[in-house]
Amino acid sequence: MYVELLDRKIKREIQSEMRFVPGIDPGDVTVAVHDGVATLIGHVDRLSCRLAAEELARRVPCVRSVSNQVEVRFPV
Repeated sequence: MYVELLDRKIKREIQSEMRFVPGIDPGDVTVAVHDGVATLIGHVDRLSCRLAAEELARRVPCVRSVSNQVEVRFPV
């Protein structure tokens, strides 16, 4: 039960921090956390945004690792 509460806290913190990253629409990136492993899924327009999302997730306390599955979709 404690792990589930911690996972939810980590998820909320990542989602909250993501709102302040220019170029990332939080609606385009989904966050899932299981046993301290954060998984990012979705899409962004720039590689720098993909890397920024991963970096901010790594900085959140209690995150053990990050699986960044965010795709970069370059504007046409």
